[in-house]
Amino acid sequence: MTDTNFTDVQQTARPAGFFSTSTGKVVLVAIVAVVLLAAVGVAAYMFLIGTLAPSSSTGGSPQVTVTSTVTSGTAGSASAPAEPPLSETFILRNVFAPTVKPSIVAAPTGGGSSVTVPTNTLYLVSTQLTPTKTATFIWNNVTYVVAEGGQVGTSPWKVLTISEGSVLMLYGDSQVTLTSGQSVGK
Repeated sequence: MTDTNFTDVQQTARPAGFFSTSTGKVVLVAIVAVVLLAAVGVAAYMFLIGTLAPSSSTGGSPQVTVTSTVTSGTAGSASAPAEPPLSETFILRNVFAPTVKPSIVAAPTGGGSSVTVPTNTLYLVSTQLTPTKTATFIWNNVTYVVAEGGQVGTSPWKVLTISEGSVLMLYGDSQVTLTSGQSVGK
């Protein structure tokens, strides 16, 4: 075995820490400045909120006084209006139910071809299977003849399939089947 002289072994110098370099000192000063600015901002915010909040002489929460005037000849006490029940305020919707439901519009009587259709309501007048499959619609008082895969004017309605007397329509992701003389509104 060899004898090692510990005095001959040089110790390696450890690298200086990051914060002892000039870049580290700049970063440290920046971090301290950001923390101080945040503390001053929070203190200023709390001071402003404290001065803007209504004060109460009793130290508790502020009291609200409701006054009302009675315009009729009867005397009454001031009371707050009743709040509507939550069932009227928040209506839960079944996400699986279609958002568009067909409604029936009366077909023209007496052989007339004129049908009055409300705005934003799609009305299926008729279908034709030969020589090409087309369907005749009324949308916003304009008549459109549309083939399968076509859009009904500038409406959001798209024709998927046409069969005798009915049409399968697409509105967004909802599919609706219309029969001749039937309309659907949003």
